[in-house]
Amino acid sequence: MLITKEKALQLIRKYSFLILDFLLLVFIFQISYSLHKSVAFVLMLILFEIVSKTGLSTRIVDRFNAPLFFVSMCFATFPLYLFYNYFFKDLPDFITRFAAPILFLDCVFFAILIFFPLSYVIKDSKGVAKKYFKSLIGTLALSFMVNIYLPLDSFIGNIDNFEFPIQRFIGWQLLFCVVIACFAATLLFLIPDKIYTYVYAAFLGLGIAAYVQYNFLNSELTLLGVSNDALSVSTKTKVINILIWVAIVAACVALAVVLKKVQKKEDKKNYFTIGFILYFALHLVSSILLIAFAPQQIYGVTSEYFVDSTDCYTVSKHNNVIVIVFDCFDNSYIEPYYQENPAAFEGLKDFTLYTDTCSVYDSTVTSMSQMFGGAEFDNTLGKFDWFEASWNSEKTLKFYELLHQNNYECNGFNFEMPEKQYIYGKFDNVHKNEKPELLELDWFEYERFQRDFGKLALFRCLPYCFKEFIEFDGLSFREIATYKLSSDSYYMNSDYLAHLDLHFADNDKNYLMINHINGTHKPCTLEEGIVSSFDIMNKIVQQLKDLGVYDSSTIIFTSDHGYHNEEAEFDWGATPLFMIKAPNDQHDSIVFTKTPEYHEDIMGTIAYLTGIDQYVEPGYFGNTIYDFDENSVRTRIFYDRIYDEGLPAIYSTGRLSYTTIYNAYCKYEFTGPSDILYGKAPGSEGTESLPMTEYFG
Repeated sequence: MLITKEKALQLIRKYSFLILDFLLLVFIFQISYSLHKSVAFVLMLILFEIVSKTGLSTRIVDRFNAPLFFVSMCFATFPLYLFYNYFFKDLPDFITRFAAPILFLDCVFFAILIFFPLSYVIKDSKGVAKKYFKSLIGTLALSFMVNIYLPLDSFIGNIDNFEFPIQRFIGWQLLFCVVIACFAATLLFLIPDKIYTYVYAAFLGLGIAAYVQYNFLNSELTLLGVSNDALSVSTKTKVINILIWVAIVAACVALAVVLKKVQKKEDKKNYFTIGFILYFALHLVSSILLIAFAPQQIYGVTSEYFVDSTDCYTVSKHNNVIVIVFDCFDNSYIEPYYQENPAAFEGLKDFTLYTDTCSVYDSTVTSMSQMFGGAEFDNTLGKFDWFEASWNSEKTLKFYELLHQNNYECNGFNFEMPEKQYIYGKFDNVHKNEKPELLELDWFEYERFQRDFGKLALFRCLPYCFKEFIEFDGLSFREIATYKLSSDSYYMNSDYLAHLDLHFADNDKNYLMINHINGTHKPCTLEEGIVSSFDIMNKIVQQLKDLGVYDSSTIIFTSDHGYHNEEAEFDWGATPLFMIKAPNDQHDSIVFTKTPEYHEDIMGTIAYLTGIDQYVEPGYFGNTIYDFDENSVRTRIFYDRIYDEGLPAIYSTGRLSYTTIYNAYCKYEFTGPSDILYGKAPGSEGTESLPMTEYFG
């Protein structure tokens, strides 16, 4: 038996309270994670009672009007967005799995709350819906341009800079686009009818002007958008730029005035709505084409090479060279810690600790390649060219070739590199996949993406006189996402120490093992970083003794650079930890030496201690620490990253800020102890500012 329309409405009216109660239940269930459970339960009972006693559900059904409910659904998107964005940050997994249907139910719930009072105020629901729909077309076209097309254009056009997949933001960005469009449409809808057409035309004019701006008037900008040149254009350029905007908007408003006069009442085509539809279609088609022809890289970061962490704690039964690099561990920490905790040094009595040290660079990325890749300084090279030159130089290739020929297995862990391809073939624990594998995303901070790309989009489409008000300082696309690197070894001191279990390899090879770990770098505090670093040193020494290979092993505890302190001028990162125990070294207590150490000596020192230096001419791999003594006076060079206002801004890989990021190396060449560095500033005696080609440190 078929149910007639009247009977269906009667059933809906009769049981409508169940629908409203269900929507209330879903809503209360969600807010129960923000409120005390008992408060949420009492609130639910009160609301259920109100629905029951007032007959609210049947009254809503009686007043139901489809066009007005559509408008209410659009109105509801903005409070719903605020509700989810500010109240529900950490919902349980079983709720987030059903995010789409719950989102829809919440939208219906908020729409009902808006619809019911509107139904008493608005009589001409069809006229209201028509005006709102017209407004929505316009605002959706503009919102799509700012929130979808421009971010996509920047993302895909600079995909090498962004380490996150399109699917992690495009869905939420589409939702945000609709929310902003609905909110803006509400404001536009409230414009009085007398001036509505002119305001509507002005909106289209703004959209056209923005299109002209980012396509034809941003001649000073890169695709990413930010440069000093763009922020310092002439007043003449700014005036001409804003006049073009005014002319375009004025032309659209003038056209609206003319059309209103010449069009007949029976033939009033909505040309501006058609214009917005074409505007939206232009950006929609462009976005589809961008995605269609984009590289597969937009769907996630793939890794052709991977690091096998299996041998992180593996040592040889024969000869070992063990190098532990503690990030950011400064030489200046040693003396006060030694005075307060001499017991921490008792297990390290056979070591020689150098008190006069100097790294070549002040950043991990460059230092690790210099220490173990023999990188030569070259400020004219960009990121990939510099790494290529560093790790594929004749000296570097010869170094690892000779180590392997002398039965050494080389393992490196936690190298901060842009690609593992550069250390492939040098380190035996770096392997190549048959085909690139998609890395698993660990976390993605959508709020940061939305903020950064929103500013970037506005920067590209606004006239020059407004660009300078957009603040970019401190933004970094590298902080939006991180990936799970299941093959990497332990980096944090606590993790490294907890799992530290040196054991013999199941082969007869010698071992070169290089582990880069957190040391005293953030996020740990300085005190806990120093303590845990010395705990690691002592545990490694003890385990090597337990295995019976301590005497025959070379052990180096060092740092990639010294401490980072922006207030410290030139002693920022210059003086790293360096202590060494060569095979069969024995002391009554740790030896402190003023012999000048330089990180350029590390490759030559390893070559000397492994014996591979005998196969090349003297000095081929550089000096060794044994070429100097406490009476030696050395000339050393330290390169500190700086921002030099006298030099042009540069492209910055993976970052956004061109106005405050480094654009030069300050070269400080000094003769004598590294204490000379303290208090020195760029521009002082012995310094030279060398422009970077591309910042990647």
